[in-house]
Amino acid sequence: MFGLVEQDAERLWSAIAAAALGSPVVRVRAGPWGLGCDIRPVLELNQRTAAIVVAWHYSEPDAAPRLVTAYPTP
Repeated sequence: MFGLVEQDAERLWSAIAAAALGSPVVRVRAGPWGLGCDIRPVLELNQRTAAIVVAWHYSEPDAAPRLVTAYPTP
């Protein structure tokens, strides 16, 4: 989608992390395993743009978020 190769992993991570700072949470799931949150930013890399879903997991209220998945939306 973005024409990335393995060496671009850090650029992709940086773009996702930056998008997380300014994107509103659109879905929250709570359970015994912790809290899951989804955002739906638009990323631009290599002059290509795509809307994506990014899911984060918080194992405890004070825990750092863990990236669960990121994928393009139709």
